[in-house]
Amino acid sequence: MSKGREVDFFDKAKITDGEGDLEWIRKVHATLVSIKGDALTQRVD
Repeated sequence: MSKGREVDFFDKAKITDGEGDLEWIRKVHATLVSIKGDALTQRVD
């Protein structure tokens, strides 16, 4: 993804805490990132 698309993704994404063994990793999830019906999830530590 380009820097601009990455910024757009984070603007529309929901950021939540991780769960279980991954509780220290943040989950970043958004839909309609590039095309209709898509979804993207990133995990950030």
